[in-house]
Amino acid sequence: MAKGGSNDAAAATTTTSSAAAPILLVNPSDKDAATLKVVWASKLYGVELQVGTSSAVKTQKTALVYPKDPQQVVSGGGNAMALALAHMANRGHRLSLTDSLLCDEWCEWERTVLRQALTTKNQKKLAAALTHIETTLQGVHLAGQKETLADVVVVSTLVTDKDIDLSPYPGLTRLVASHQPAIQASWETLAHAKETAAKSSFQVDMSEPSLNKVLTAVFQSAVMELVQQVTGVNDLESIGLTWAANLVSRCNNPKHGDFQCSAAMPTFAALKKSGKMPADVKKPPDVAQKLIALIGDNHPVVTELSVNGPGFVLCRLQAKFLQQHINQFVANGKLPVPKVPPQTCLVDFSSPNIAKEMHVGHLRSTIIGESVCRVLEYVGHKVHRVNHVGDWGTQFGMLIQYLREEYPDVAGKDDGELPNITDLTVFYKNAKQRFDDSPEFKKASQLNVVQLQAGDPE
Repeated sequence: MAKGGSNDAAAATTTTSSAAAPILLVNPSDKDAATLKVVWASKLYGVELQVGTSSAVKTQKTALVYPKDPQQVVSGGGNAMALALAHMANRGHRLSLTDSLLCDEWCEWERTVLRQALTTKNQKKLAAALTHIETTLQGVHLAGQKETLADVVVVSTLVTDKDIDLSPYPGLTRLVASHQPAIQASWETLAHAKETAAKSSFQVDMSEPSLNKVLTAVFQSAVMELVQQVTGVNDLESIGLTWAANLVSRCNNPKHGDFQCSAAMPTFAALKKSGKMPADVKKPPDVAQKLIALIGDNHPVVTELSVNGPGFVLCRLQAKFLQQHINQFVANGKLPVPKVPPQTCLVDFSSPNIAKEMHVGHLRSTIIGESVCRVLEYVGHKVHRVNHVGDWGTQFGMLIQYLREEYPDVAGKDDGELPNITDLTVFYKNAKQRFDDSPEFKKASQLNVVQLQAGDPE
C-alpha cells in the first residue's frame, strides 16, 4: 500500500485550479466503502470528480482515470484511490510529521486489521479492532486535530458495513457522528454526479480513440433519452429498435459537416410501429429535430447541428474536443490501436520482373508494401511477406535463345566469360523484337521454356 507521508493535504477548503480537468470516476457504487472514501477524499482535498466510463478500466470495480492520460488508472481499493487524490491536490496545509505518520498507520491498520476482520466475519477480531479504536481515540479525529485521510478510510468502513454495532463504543459513536455531515455531503455529491451523467447526452468514453465511436455514443444517448421520454423505458429494444453500425458516418461533402447520423429514420419507424409516436412528430425530420434539442447547443463534442434531407442530422466536431482528443495521443506517446479481430494477412509486394534490370522505381513498391505490412502488424495481424519472382515463362526462353545466338561461345560453358549485358532492358527489347519477327526464334524460345521447367542443367 502506498503511503501518504507529508503530502497528505489537510484543509477541506483546499480547491484545485479552475482550469484542472475533473478526474473521471468509473463504476461508483452507492453505499460502498471504496466509493465513499474516494468521494469524501475528493471533497476534502478539493479535487473535482466526474462520473463516466473508460475503456481503460477492464473490471467492474470502482476506479479513477486521470484526464490528461486516460491510460493512467488507479483502482484496487478505496485507500489507494483516496491517497491518489491527496497527491493530485498536493497543496494546502501539510500535516506535521507525527500526524502524517499516524495517518499512514491508521490507513494501513484499516486495510490489514479492520477490513480483514469484516471480510472474514471474525467477531472476536472485529471486537478487538473496534476496542482498539475506542481506547486510542482522543477526540473526534484519528490523526491530529483536523480531518485527514485516516478519518476518511476508517469511518467510511465503519458506516458502510451493516454488521457493525457501535452502541457499546461511545467514543466510536461520537467519531462517526462528528463526521456525519461530511459523509452525507459525499453521498449527495455522488448522487448529483451520477444524475448529471445520466441526464447528459454526453455519456462518452473520453479515452476512446475512434471518433466514429465517440459520435455514435453521443447520438445513441440522445436516441435513448428520447425513447425514455416517450415510452418511459430507457431501452431501444422496447420499441423494436436495433442500433445499426452504420447509423453514424462521415459526411460525403465536408461543406455540410464532419459527421452525419441517420438514426432519426429508424427511430421514427420504430415509434410509429409501437404506437407511441409523440403528437408533434409527423415525419423523420421531426425526430431529428428532437435529437438535436436533446443534444443541446453547448455540447462538449458536437456543434452546428442541423437536419438535412429525409432526417439526417449533420454536425461538426468541437475544436476543443479535437484538441483534447489529439492531446491524449501525445500524452501517451503513441497512436491508438484499433480494436479489430486478428487475421493472417499475405502481402505480395516488390516482385520485380527479374528478366529486366531493376531500377529506383522498384523501391516505390517495396516501400509501400513494407509500410502496409507494418501497419497490419501494428494492429495485431499476422503478416506473411511475399516477393513473387514470377514463372519461368516465355520471356526466359526468349532471353536464353537470344544469348545462344548472340554469344555462341558463352552459352553452355561453365568457364565461359559472360558478356557485358548491364543494360538488361535493351537486351530484353532486342530479344522480344526477334521473338516477334522470327517464327524459328519463337519456336526455339518455347522449347527452351520446356527444357528450363523440366530441369535441364544447360
